[in-house]
Amino acid sequence: MAAKLRPGKVHSAEDWEELLLPEIERQRSTGKEVVFRADGAFAKPEIYEAMEEARGEICDPVIRQR
Repeated sequence: MAAKLRPGKVHSAEDWEELLLPEIERQRSTGKEVVFRADGAFAKPEIYEAMEEARGEICDPVIRQR
């Protein structure tokens, strides 16, 4: 689990790769199963593509879209 504090009115998925990709790698290096769950702000093509590239290394992403 990871978190990043950012200033005021920043979109919740902004700079996702700076936090998400290293955290996935960190969890995988410990032998843990990685599951990615997010709200609709993370329903971005580039995030789906990153999760698709990691398929087999992480479980299917769960991203809620409205």
